Amino acid sequence: LAGDRAVTLTWETQHHEGLRAFVVEALENSDPSTWNILRRTILPVADNGESSFGYAFVDEETENVAAYRLLALTTDGFLAEVGSFPLRGKP
Repeated sequence: LAGDRAVTLTWETQHHEGLRAFVVEALENSDPSTWNILRRTILPVADNGESSFGYAFVDEETENVAAYRLLALTTDGFLAEVGSFPLRGKP
């Protein structure tokens, strides 16, 4: 959900056993074929991994951000992409 000055990403897990954290990357697209990572934010998972849980990330620093990428960090250190979310009106 993108507003005039802030972006909110929300998602829910059915369970998240084996996950350590979620990583949100703010991406810039300065070249049509290249994404640059502007910053990363780490969001620890909830304590009880056997239950569903809702997450939210709010970014108020949206200047130059063209998309967000959500990744999951496992307890084994594996980083997997969950999804990418381009902002409308951005290249």
